[in-house]
Amino acid sequence: MSPNDSTSQGSLILETIRTRHPATVRQLAGILAEGDPTFDELGYLESVKSMMKNGSLTLGPPSYEITSVLDYLLTVTVSGWVWLVYILACTGVIMVYMIPAQYPMSVFRWIFGSILICLPGHSTIKFLFPHSRLPWFEQLGLSIAVSLAIIPIIGFVLNFTPWGIRFLPVVISLGTYSVLIVTAAAWRDFLELAQIPE
Repeated sequence: MSPNDSTSQGSLILETIRTRHPATVRQLAGILAEGDPTFDELGYLESVKSMMKNGSLTLGPPSYEITSVLDYLLTVTVSGWVWLVYILACTGVIMVYMIPAQYPMSVFRWIFGSILICLPGHSTIKFLFPHSRLPWFEQLGLSIAVSLAIIPIIGFVLNFTPWGIRFLPVVISLGTYSVLIVTAAAWRDFLELAQIPE
């Protein structure tokens, strides 16, 4: 490999890291391979090793050039969980309200209703513990437990509103609570990741 090839491959590696934010060297190799059918893995490894030796590349947790909320929201590798909760909350509210209660279709209503019931707890856990490393099954259990504590509080508050504790206000309140608390969690995560330019 000529020095020019090495330099161009190094700049391609740095640009890919800056724009796509791979978490591991293997993910970086996969991203580079998908864009180039003539991808040379041995040459790639040599470039990574030489970049580590000269200090232009260091291995560690991924860093992000996030300076605004828009950067945060458009970096899907960072904010994908926020978009997922938004989509699940909106879809859950619409589906639970629109799907009829007759048997064959009611199965889907139960599925979306179960997701909608777990979202307030999940959103609250994300807000309270933003970088938790718990396994998915422990997060699911915590989400259900916290949801079982939050839903009665939402019902209690609804009891003192003109809408009362009825089907539609409860469903909308669950979705609204999930969206609001996950937005607060996303703001908290953005403040931790933001890199203010000097």
